[in-house]
Amino acid sequence: MTSPFEQAEFVGGPLDGQVFERRGGRWPRRLEMPVNGYVHLYVAGMGRMGQVVYRHRGRVATEVVT
Repeated sequence: MTSPFEQAEFVGGPLDGQVFERRGGRWPRRLEMPVNGYVHLYVAGMGRMGQVVYRHRGRVATEVVT
Protein backbone atom coordinates (compact mmCIF):
# COMPACT_ATOMS: atom_id res chain seq x y z
CA MET A 1 0.00 0.00 0.00
CA THR A 2 1.33 3.46 -0.81
CA SER A 3 0.78 6.73 1.00
CA PRO A 4 2.89 9.90 1.29
CA PHE A 5 2.51 9.88 5.08
CA GLU A 6 5.36 8.53 7.24
CA GLN A 7 3.19 7.40 10.17
CA ALA A 8 0.08 5.25 10.51
CA GLU A 9 -2.25 4.96 13.48
CA PHE A 10 -3.57 1.78 15.10
CA VAL A 11 -7.35 1.72 15.58
CA GLY A 12 -8.93 -0.68 18.06
CA GLY A 13 -7.41 -3.48 20.08
CA PRO A 14 -4.61 -3.13 22.61
CA LEU A 15 -2.55 -0.74 20.45
CA ASP A 16 -5.41 1.76 19.87
CA GLY A 17 -4.08 5.26 19.30
CA GLN A 18 -0.43 4.27 18.97
CA VAL A 19 1.64 5.17 15.92
CA PHE A 20 3.53 2.89 13.53
CA GLU A 21 6.38 4.43 11.52
CA ARG A 22 7.03 3.31 7.97
CA ARG A 23 10.31 1.56 7.17
CA GLY A 24 10.95 1.33 3.46
CA GLY A 25 8.86 2.36 0.49
CA ARG A 26 5.48 0.67 1.00
CA TRP A 27 3.20 0.02 3.94
CA PRO A 28 2.68 -3.64 4.87
CA ARG A 29 -0.91 -4.77 4.20
CA ARG A 30 -1.05 -6.85 7.40
CA LEU A 31 0.74 -6.57 10.72
CA GLU A 32 0.85 -9.29 13.35
CA MET A 33 1.81 -7.55 16.58
CA PRO A 34 2.69 -9.37 19.83
CA VAL A 35 1.08 -7.74 22.90
CA ASN A 36 0.91 -9.22 26.41
CA GLY A 37 1.41 -12.83 25.31
CA TYR A 38 -1.01 -12.71 22.35
CA VAL A 39 -0.50 -11.95 18.66
CA HIS A 40 -3.00 -9.43 17.28
CA LEU A 41 -3.78 -8.95 13.59
CA TYR A 42 -4.04 -5.43 12.15
CA VAL A 43 -5.03 -4.78 8.52
CA ALA A 44 -4.13 -1.61 6.61
CA GLY A 45 -6.76 0.73 5.22
CA MET A 46 -7.01 4.37 4.23
CA GLY A 47 -8.13 7.07 6.64
CA ARG A 48 -10.15 10.18 5.80
CA MET A 49 -7.17 12.30 4.82
CA GLY A 50 -5.35 9.60 2.84
CA GLN A 51 -3.19 8.38 5.71
CA VAL A 52 -2.78 4.68 6.44
CA VAL A 53 -4.77 3.30 9.38
CA TYR A 54 -4.27 -0.19 10.83
CA ARG A 55 -7.58 -1.62 12.05
CA HIS A 56 -7.66 -4.38 14.68
CA ARG A 57 -9.08 -7.70 13.42
CA GLY A 58 -8.62 -9.75 16.58
CA ARG A 59 -6.22 -12.15 18.29
CA VAL A 60 -4.74 -14.73 15.97
CA ALA A 61 -2.38 -16.68 18.24
CA THR A 62 -0.79 -17.05 21.64
CA GLU A 63 2.92 -16.41 21.97
CA VAL A 64 4.95 -19.45 22.91
CA VAL A 65 7.60 -18.89 25.56
CA THR A 66 10.37 -21.47 25.67
